[in-house]
Amino acid sequence: MTKDSIIKSTLKGLNNARRNYDKWIGGECCRIPEYVNTVEIAREVTRNENIYTSLEENPQETIKTLKGEMRGRKSELSRLDGRFDIVVWNTRRPIGIIEVKKTQHGSVEINKDAERIFSVLDKADKLTWGLIAYSMLIYDGVRKPGISSLNERTENIKNKVNELAENRGFQVARYKSNAKFFGEGTEWSAAWRAEVLEIRK
Repeated sequence: MTKDSIIKSTLKGLNNARRNYDKWIGGECCRIPEYVNTVEIAREVTRNENIYTSLEENPQETIKTLKGEMRGRKSELSRLDGRFDIVVWNTRRPIGIIEVKKTQHGSVEINKDAERIFSVLDKADKLTWGLIAYSMLIYDGVRKPGISSLNERTENIKNKVNELAENRGFQVARYKSNAKFFGEGTEWSAAWRAEVLEIRK
């Protein structure tokens, strides 16, 4: 299925961003800027057959391309200001959107990203899914290893988005890469993982 392949490609893109950025800086950093994540995700997604991407797209223009109706109050439409990080296309039209975050370190503000996805899915009937892609790095604590905190915090993020989605009539699914561990046995030991939240009608 195309969407499943795109989700796998998104996770791979986040992993590629981490590896490539480490090469650039000559070490292990994991503080990958958003634009690096965005470019690597787009690169991987377009490896799928007959799938294309465009970056920094205006949401209202995306809806017009789909010939969706701009329904709703002005306050609702204002959520469509700004840009979508990635719009995914087949050979004819947009089929999905991807919002990308920089590497997170314990908390992540994705409510606005989720609301923008809800709004555009409401307005464009032919658009049925959107993704929020991010990675998270958590250092080991005195009482708790980083991987435990990573698991808890990413699950909490998913639950918060799921609560927002249910109130709007959407569903949320979570996908994740294998965890990677850095600096094991040192005071800088940490756990890192790529995460994707799928919002769908």
